Amino acid sequence: MKINTNNYGQQAVNEKIACRLHERLGWKNYVPYEIEMTRIDGLQVPGSLTPLFTSLDTELVSAYQLIKDYKIPNDQSEYEDLYTALNSDNVVVASVARIIKELDGSTDESVQKKVYKTIFSYINDNLLI
Repeated sequence: MKINTNNYGQQAVNEKIACRLHERLGWKNYVPYEIEMTRIDGLQVPGSLTPLFTSLDTELVSAYQLIKDYKIPNDQSEYEDLYTALNSDNVVVASVARIIKELDGSTDESVQKKVYKTIFSYINDNLLI
């Protein structure tokens, strides 16, 4: 169960709404969520339930978590910063930069699959043993 008490548990509600929209549109590539109420400090708040897609040995780390504390130097543009990230020795940073560059905002599933296969190969060649 994932619980966010900020904004009266709005995140759990938003996840359920997004889930229902995906179902109604017939999309297959999404994470299904259910809402279950729980008590925290005497208040009843909604929590998100979803099938486990991680394990005790595997943790989800979002791209946002990786870059949220990174500040672009004042003398660089976002483009220059992306170029720096693409050439980073840190495989994770370089991979996230490649995803951003290659996807370029595309919602086309065939483009997304091609990009993720390319990135997986890059990670496999540079990080995994």
